[in-house]
Amino acid sequence: MGRYGLFLSALLPDIPFEREFSLAAHTTVGVGGTADMFAPRTAGELLSLVRLCERCHVRFYPLGGGSNVLPCDGVFSGMVICTSAFDRLAAEGETLTAECGVGVGKLLQFCRKRGLVGLEFLAGIPARVGGLVCMNAGTKAGHVADFIESVTVAQGGKICTLSRSACGFGVKKSLFQEIPCVVLSVRFRLRRGASEEVQARIAAALESRAGLPAGRSMGCVFKNPAPDLSAGQLIDRSGCKGWRVGGAVVSETHANFMLNAGGATEADFRTLIERVKTRVARCTGIRLEEEIRYMQ
Repeated sequence: MGRYGLFLSALLPDIPFEREFSLAAHTTVGVGGTADMFAPRTAGELLSLVRLCERCHVRFYPLGGGSNVLPCDGVFSGMVICTSAFDRLAAEGETLTAECGVGVGKLLQFCRKRGLVGLEFLAGIPARVGGLVCMNAGTKAGHVADFIESVTVAQGGKICTLSRSACGFGVKKSLFQEIPCVVLSVRFRLRRGASEEVQARIAAALESRAGLPAGRSMGCVFKNPAPDLSAGQLIDRSGCKGWRVGGAVVSETHANFMLNAGGATEADFRTLIERVKTRVARCTGIRLEEEIRYMQ
């Protein structure tokens, strides 16, 4: 069992708390052990929790949709903050404010009903707003940062709002991957359009993702080394498709996906990732960089 949860829950008894929270059941790859989990319902509760963690030197990990993350085997040495209660949306003109726990499907349907255009490329990504921002999620059609006006976070004992330029956005990265914080909400600047346009763009995005591998995965494992250089193509050319370690396997459909073929562990995926990186570096001279985040 985790070392911190009971101690913190005694100090914050009003915040819902769960011992032995299953990481495998709450991540898209379906591996991992357990953690102590808190589920704050208000910004005040979340800030109190983050302040206490910082004061007591307890690591915390915000968890939304559970994609793009490889959980640890065994017991997580820290605690999980579940963001599912933060699911409100509001729009004023072309500005959309979304809380961190809003899922992509709910976000896009809200945009469709109000004729707000811009985020349709996210359709089909199994993530929530907090994770989208933290990872600067995107496709060839665009990235989340392209539409962000500001981000509000709980960090350093206070709630603060950062402009887009202060968020350190890059290709599949942001400041929020580097500092202990929780993204609370995001202000998007979109454009007005017809609901039919939004729906058509959502349908096109879903169609473009239709050929991606089915099954439990983290999504794309590696970043593309350059805009015109695909990590999946490099892995394919290096002969890694179908490689397997335990229950983890490189997809035959898209080489930048690694699937849980059944009974996989964190250790299986870590070993497979390192083997693929080594092979690609040997064959191409390019050292791939992970897009996924390790929970350890």
